[in-house]
Amino acid sequence: MYNTGRHVSLRLDKEHLVNVSGGPMTYSYRLEEIRLHFGSEDTHGSEHLLNGQAFSGEVSNREHQGVSPNRNEAH
Repeated sequence: MYNTGRHVSLRLDKEHLVNVSGGPMTYSYRLEEIRLHFGSEDTHGSEHLLNGQAFSGEVSNREHQGVSPNRNEAH
């Protein structure tokens, strides 16, 4: 876990990566990082809006297609 100055990042080690698949997904994805974005006020912190409204925080993840070992092809 580390603080980038913009968010807190939780990186999964290469030996314990999580694969996500099934449901409507055509491919298998390998989860590599979870990011926590937050702010000091209820309307600041999230990077995205939901129905035009900002929130105090947001959780996002970084993954890439499991068929490719290349992190540069992250989605």
